[in-house]
Amino acid sequence: MRKQLALYCFLLCSLLASSHAAARTYLVEMVVFSNDSGSRENWNFYSPQAQKQRNNINALLASSQPRETGGSLSYLGKVHTALSGSPQHRIVSVHRWTQKSGSKGRSPLVQINTPDGSLKGAVQVYAPNRLYAELNLMYSPYGDNGAGEAYFMKEQRRMKLKERHYYDNAKFGVVLIVVPI
Repeated sequence: MRKQLALYCFLLCSLLASSHAAARTYLVEMVVFSNDSGSRENWNFYSPQAQKQRNNINALLASSQPRETGGSLSYLGKVHTALSGSPQHRIVSVHRWTQKSGSKGRSPLVQINTPDGSLKGAVQVYAPNRLYAELNLMYSPYGDNGAGEAYFMKEQRRMKLKERHYYDNAKFGVVLIVVPI
């Protein structure tokens, strides 16, 4: 009887702890930059592989809600300053938002777009038990009407809170940080 009661208490506490962690609020900051000294490899914008990636990005954008992602950086300000002063890099966009995070299906899919169309995609930060970030981005250096270059980033990673995470590609990179509020 004691063992059953102890097991019941343990399961109840575990359930309450996981539901509490799932409802946590986070601040997310992200800097996207181009790497002008990187590899000159590219995908033809209209190749079957690139078209499939574009279709995936467009489907994500259609299923997500636009969200205000502005504001000044508090955690990635030094990263932004360093990249701004670099001759090999150019800041493509900066995003900052707050969100509640739950399971993958319940966490928001945040659209990441630039007005000129050079960056399109979505980012999702979710915490089923541990915190994860999933990026699905397409970078076209010359925007929607560019020379046909396209670079894709699709990556999922386990995140550590208050730690900068660097994602890279031949032509662009992302620095992302997630901080509990």
